Amino acid sequence: ALKPNKPKSDITKLTPRLQRLIVALLDNPQSSRDLADLIPANNPPAYIERLRNSLGFEIHGEKVVFTTIDRRSSWYVLYALTESDRKKAAELLQG
Repeated sequence: ALKPNKPKSDITKLTPRLQRLIVALLDNPQSSRDLADLIPANNPPAYIERLRNSLGFEIHGEKVVFTTIDRRSSWYVLYALTESDRKKAAELLQG
C-alpha cells in the first residue's frame, strides 16, 4: 500500500541547532570540529547541507590540509558564509 505524502515542514522555521549554526557562521568561518562543539552535533556537515538544500545558502567550504601530531597529512573543511548568505541569515534570525 502507498503511504500518504507527509506534509512538507515549514523550512523557514529554524530549529535551535540550525539557529546556533547560523550564528556561529556569522561570527567567523568554522571547521566541522568547531561546529560540533558549538551547535552541538555529531555531524555538522549534514546541517550545512540542510542549509544549502532546504534554505538556499551557498556556504563556501575550503579544504585545509595540515600535518597531525603523528606527522601524517590530514585535512578538514572550513565553512564560511557568502555575503548573500549573511543577508539571508540575518533575515531568518530576525524572523
